[in-house]
Amino acid sequence: MSDPFRSARLKIDRAKHHIHELAALVIRFKAEHPHEVAVETDSEPGYKIHKFRFAKPVPYGSFSVVIGDAITNLRAALDHAIYACAIANGAAAESFAACNFPFSSDAAHFDSKVNGCKTVPEDIRTRLRTFRAYKGGHEALWALNNMCNRDKHALVTPILIGFESIRVENISGGRIESPKTLFGIA
Repeated sequence: MSDPFRSARLKIDRAKHHIHELAALVIRFKAEHPHEVAVETDSEPGYKIHKFRFAKPVPYGSFSVVIGDAITNLRAALDHAIYACAIANGAAAESFAACNFPFSSDAAHFDSKVNGCKTVPEDIRTRLRTFRAYKGGHEALWALNNMCNRDKHALVTPILIGFESIRVENISGGRIESPKTLFGIA
C-alpha cells in the first residue's frame, strides 16, 4: 500500500529545499556584500545613532520569490494531507472543495469551516478544531495562510536579513547598561 500522505510530504520536502536555498542566498549575499556600521551623533545630547548599511542593495526580489515558493508549498502540504484523509475515507477524487485545510478569519466562523469538511472522517474534523487556524488562534498557521494568499498577488518581501548578534549598551552616569537592565529583564 502506498503512503497516502506522499504528496504532502513531497510538498514539505520542496518547502525545505526553498528554505535552504534562501539561507544560502542570504549567506552568500552577506559574504559578498559585508555591511558597514556608521555612527552618527543624534540631535539629542548624549545619544549616537548606529546605522547598518550594505554596500549593495539587498536583492529582495530574489529572496521574495524563494520565500513565496516555500510558503506556498507548506500551505499546499496542509491541503494535500486533508485531501489524503478524504480519499482514505472513500471520497471521490474530484471532491477538492470539501476537503481542504480549513482557515477562517475568526473563531466564530472556524467551526463551520471545519464542519464543511464533510469528506473527511469526524475524528479528523475533531483534530482539525484543535489547530485553531484563524486570526487570534494559532498565529503561525494564520500567518502561513495569510502570507500564502498575499504571495498570490504580490511578492512577500522580507524586511530584515538579520545579524548574528547585536549588542546595545547605554552609558549612563559612567556605567554601562544593557537593554536587559534598562528594561528590568533578568
